[in-house]
Amino acid sequence: MSESIEPKTTDKIPTESECETTGEESVALKAKDVEELALDFGYYETTIEIDSNKEEPAIQTAKFTIFGYRFAQIKWSNVIFLSVMHVLAVYGYIHSCVNPVHLFTLIFVIFISSASGFGMSVGGHRYWSHRTFKARLPLQIILAVLQTMTVNGSILSYSRDHRAHHKWPATHADPKNPGRGFFFAHMGWWLLKKRPEVIQYGHKVPTDDLTKDPIVYYQHKLYIPLVIVLGYVFPTLLPVLAWKENILTAFLICSCLRTVVVLHHLFTVNSVAHFLGDRPYDRFMKPTENKIINWISMGEGNHNYHHTFPWDYSNSEKTWYEIFNPATLFIDICKGIGLAYDLKKPSQHTIDSVIERKGLPEYFASDRTRNMCLKITIGFIDWIFGLLFAKWPVWTIAIIKIILGQRLIVLDNTFLE
Repeated sequence: MSESIEPKTTDKIPTESECETTGEESVALKAKDVEELALDFGYYETTIEIDSNKEEPAIQTAKFTIFGYRFAQIKWSNVIFLSVMHVLAVYGYIHSCVNPVHLFTLIFVIFISSASGFGMSVGGHRYWSHRTFKARLPLQIILAVLQTMTVNGSILSYSRDHRAHHKWPATHADPKNPGRGFFFAHMGWWLLKKRPEVIQYGHKVPTDDLTKDPIVYYQHKLYIPLVIVLGYVFPTLLPVLAWKENILTAFLICSCLRTVVVLHHLFTVNSVAHFLGDRPYDRFMKPTENKIINWISMGEGNHNYHHTFPWDYSNSEKTWYEIFNPATLFIDICKGIGLAYDLKKPSQHTIDSVIERKGLPEYFASDRTRNMCLKITIGFIDWIFGLLFAKWPVWTIAIIKIILGQRLIVLDNTFLE
């Protein structure tokens, strides 16, 4: 059974005006019985004495800038890498539309994109960043391999930054600070060197559990060669060797296009889900609930809920059959076969109490009155839309090929009419 955490409600909840003046202090749960756990793993949303209105250093002496940033402020290795990857991804999409592609290649890219997505959502996010459940060694290894295939940074660097994001949200200590704009929150933080505050406070984030984990340690130490092999070589060679896919087609679709699409789907949680959507669980914080983002991120778009209850393994109040949440289904399956255990989830009483104090109770009025049959029906429809949105590159390529009179190769020179 999932572990249910009951809060104590003796602590003072900040008023709306207090939240505004303290730089968006949105405490997920100030319960004495979970405070120590929260502080240990960087869950506890708090504030720091940083001037959130602090401007970037003066650049009057700079002879040349790019969008206001000096050359020294830009992380050129990431700029070059992402630029090349985006060019290859766009070319790969067009190439796939006008050249023969094996049907098995499209099936494979659906599988590998979902698997690598689980590596981030289940592994990097819910397991290593938030410790929302415990995993047996085989599952840890699988998640580490899949997380590497995502090309989203090592487990250690991602988890450290993500814990800082939760501990000091929307401040200059937040690596993905949405206060610096939509593009910065989306991917700009990858393109610029970290502010001094991010580095300073990043060192204060507890990471002992990560650095003492041999899987995390060696994945971080060997990250570049692992990414090359697992993120690019393996996804390219498998289609070539297994069903004789063209090597260029395999590289462009299974490595380049897959990587860029998965990364952008995950990045929208940092950007779109902090600007657009509803805030029913905590109306004082910036993260939102966004249905479309939940679809393309495969269950990570319930972001207002997540920042309110970051230790919930399911990242949602609802179960996986009520809402599109493949990551939660994956964890539940792993629990069923003994690979995952000690799944943490706040009780319904806890959720309702927080909604009453800081959320929008009226938002849930209709949902609370639905019977189980209707909830499952709505969930089934949500899954259909979720799968369509999450895998849009594959089915759009198939449709364009049909329009252009292209055919999918099944085996060797046998075509699917």
